Amino acid sequence: MSGGDIGDSDLDKWDPGFIEAAGKIVGPIGRLWFRTEVRGLEHVPPAGGALVVGNHSGGAMTPDLLVMAPAFYERFGYDRPFYTLAHYGLFKTPLAGTLRRLGVVHADREVDGPGELAAAVQDRRRGARADRRRRPVR
Repeated sequence: MSGGDIGDSDLDKWDPGFIEAAGKIVGPIGRLWFRTEVRGLEHVPPAGGALVVGNHSGGAMTPDLLVMAPAFYERFGYDRPFYTLAHYGLFKTPLAGTLRRLGVVHADREVDGPGELAAAVQDRRRGARADRRRRPVR
């Protein structure tokens, strides 16, 4: 994977129409079958950017996006992007194009842009103080 395959171009591939169609399937399945529940969206500002950090099992098939995104879009609408970071390995699969349309961004600490955010999160996990690192987040 080259640097041209990731970064800002991932953000450009976000497709609200595709997300709305997918959400009509995924959202009800999550709520009815798995009984998912998202709480605390009232703490997200009604407009502008926000950083929501979640924790999951670390497995390759984490349901975080499938649970959080439908709740986010129900509350804020499909004109406000919801992006999530994913391991670069997912972008080496046939799902890469679909993931980008859903707002999934390649996370790589060697790449400027969204990858810098991933590096900051990894620093926090290791206990490094973010205020000492001052990594740029774009």
